[in-house]
Amino acid sequence: MNLSNVIKRRKTSNYTQINNLPIQEDIENLAAIGLLTYIMSLPENWTLYKTQLYNKFTRRTVEGAWKILLEKRYAIGFKCYLQGGSKGIVYFYNVSDIPFTQDDFDSFIEDINKALLEDNKSIVKPEMIKDSPFTIPKKFSNVQNVQHKNNSTKSTTTKEVKTKETDTNKHLLSNIVNNGQAEEFLLNTCNEFYAEFAIGRWSKKQWSSLIKKFVGELIASKRYKSIHPDKIKPYIHRALANMADHHDYKHSQDFIDYQDIMEQVFRE
Repeated sequence: MNLSNVIKRRKTSNYTQINNLPIQEDIENLAAIGLLTYIMSLPENWTLYKTQLYNKFTRRTVEGAWKILLEKRYAIGFKCYLQGGSKGIVYFYNVSDIPFTQDDFDSFIEDINKALLEDNKSIVKPEMIKDSPFTIPKKFSNVQNVQHKNNSTKSTTTKEVKTKETDTNKHLLSNIVNNGQAEEFLLNTCNEFYAEFAIGRWSKKQWSSLIKKFVGELIASKRYKSIHPDKIKPYIHRALANMADHHDYKHSQDFIDYQDIMEQVFRE
């Protein structure tokens, strides 16, 4: 499966050519211009992962610039599950030096699905990524319900499915807590985000120590018991994202500059 993430209108060896519109007129943020230029310099067959950008430029820098590229329509993307693939959420992105249209996005998600079908996979329950001005095509917005009907001998409404999932989650969490397995459950949930947050920031040993301390505080305070079962994973993801942001800032040039300024202030 070969999915292109960078669209180039012109090609030349060892040089990057980019449309003047985003640089000179449309984008007024230097970080966003820099991120777009960097991405456009990548090979056309490059698979774009935001974690790669985080490792190169820090998460804080990338997220601010990425938000502008999305709002200005120079970047598009969506997240989904894969039928026949991994159980976790996967993300697909595309970037161009000419603004995308809704038709471009519709074609993008259609092309992704066609490529996945070649590997006996398909898009399930697609959702727009945050800050994107586009919408999921109707053809794909109902794909979760269609696949559920095809795999079930009994028709069930979406509301009923969500209710059953919630009841199952409550029962599962209740058993985990009652059997003293809360620590293992919470650690395993943290480890689901290892690739997203640890790589490029912490070694495996540091990551293990970090999440053990985090989970230990959750259990000691019994805070996890007050979190709705459906919100456990988002809660942990948000907490780990905050830790990653703090780590990035502590190791950023901005923090070094701040320290230098404060030293000068106290010297005076």
